[in-house]
Amino acid sequence: LESLLMAADWWTEIAQAGGVDPGYLRSGRLQPIPDNRALHNARARIAESQTLWQGRADWRVIPATGAAWEPHSPTGWLIHDTLTARLSPRHACAALAAAIRAQGGEVTVGTATPEGPTLWATGYAGLVDLSQTFNQPVGAGVKGQALLLQHDARDLPQLFADALHIVPHADGTTAIGSTSENTWTDPTATDAQLDDI
Repeated sequence: LESLLMAADWWTEIAQAGGVDPGYLRSGRLQPIPDNRALHNARARIAESQTLWQGRADWRVIPATGAAWEPHSPTGWLIHDTLTARLSPRHACAALAAAIRAQGGEVTVGTATPEGPTLWATGYAGLVDLSQTFNQPVGAGVKGQALLLQHDARDLPQLFADALHIVPHADGTTAIGSTSENTWTDPTATDAQLDDI
């Protein structure tokens, strides 16, 4: 949560340091609500989100209007959260590299023999290596923006429906990708709490 809440200021500083726009925007997200149970759960999370998100973002249940950008929702209701942000992977990497170089750092792609403090950006493969090293999951590749379209929806929220993400970017493109994050269980929840979900 802290990372999500500090991201706007952080990416603004990165853009100012290197002069390259990372394409960050806390644009929010719309998500269809598939059935009445999910609708009940979504409404129950409204108060919880106000506490967890410290009043700095909202989780709303809003009526679907049939607007062109909305995903179809079988119940006629949508989740609209204002915490979700978009970031262009290519532009973010370029912005970070520009900021590092502007501060006197060096960015090397490929093999290198580092001198001094070094940050290794190894992507998904690095998460696999860390998981094996620590013998526990550290992270996994679960999201990807696999298709990029020339569709300018830059001021609209992301859409998330049935593990499919539609992400409008600042450069007038729209990315479509997917995720394997279909469920999440609170590791501190008791069996009785899980039965209530």
